[in-house]
Amino acid sequence: MDTMESLFERKNFLNLLQLLYQEKTLRQKDIAEALGISKGVVCLNMNELDALGFIQQQKEGRCKTYRLLEKGAEYYEANYLPPPEPTVPAAEAAPRSDSLTGILAQLTKSLAEVEALAKALRAQQETAPRPPVKQGRHFDTILRLLYENQTLLKNDLAARLGISPGNTFLHVKRMIEAGYVEEGRDNISRTYRLSPAGVRYYEEHHLPPGQSAKPPLPEPKQSEEKPVTVVNARNFANIMRVLNETGYIPLSGLCARLDRPHGNVYRDMQNLILEGFVTKKTVKHCNYYALSDQGREYYEKIS
Repeated sequence: MDTMESLFERKNFLNLLQLLYQEKTLRQKDIAEALGISKGVVCLNMNELDALGFIQQQKEGRCKTYRLLEKGAEYYEANYLPPPEPTVPAAEAAPRSDSLTGILAQLTKSLAEVEALAKALRAQQETAPRPPVKQGRHFDTILRLLYENQTLLKNDLAARLGISPGNTFLHVKRMIEAGYVEEGRDNISRTYRLSPAGVRYYEEHHLPPGQSAKPPLPEPKQSEEKPVTVVNARNFANIMRVLNETGYIPLSGLCARLDRPHGNVYRDMQNLILEGFVTKKTVKHCNYYALSDQGREYYEKIS
């Protein structure tokens, strides 16, 4: 036994035995690479472990493999592994069904509390005053234009501000980050509108004291004698003709058929939707337009 203990005081012996205990069977080359020693050192140490009856050597062609025997495994477990933890009786280890029911009930209650807390935090964030935004020279003008027009294309907003679309985006981006403006998309164009916080900010800072809310939009007038006055008569007839021929069509296709700019057609379509002549359907973030029943009846009368 003294000889065996002296052998295992050498680092390679313990490392070899530990490696074989983990992998059971290994090639000489793999052991040398894993421990960073030469194949000759592996061979010498394995011969001594073989003499102790801890391993079995086997040679297949030019490849040598080593397999840990039961005696070697028992020696490693007895001397180098921590003692096993005391086993718990099955009756004590198995959780009681009533305990599981209590745990599930507590988890359900905790989840409900978390959801209620998240809802309260969201409501608080929506009503809380926004941090001051860096107000550029177009800040108030952008607020007013979006408040009056509800939704504007980026190019339309740039035209009304008298600056490039790129500069418009930089000004609006700060307002989006502050929570005053919301960004959308109509086909390939960006659209902007005021968020509830932006509407609240504009009404508090730019409306007279007696006027605390934006007046409601007038109800669209239903007229069979003439089309809506906000759309040019020629444009109105061309739009009605294309929509009657195609059914649902994206705005880009409508612009191509009419040979008109995107922004102008978009404004006409918004007005026709308000008047009830056109319906809009969104499919995969793309807006499609078609004649409504009212629009089709009117087109049949004028065609």
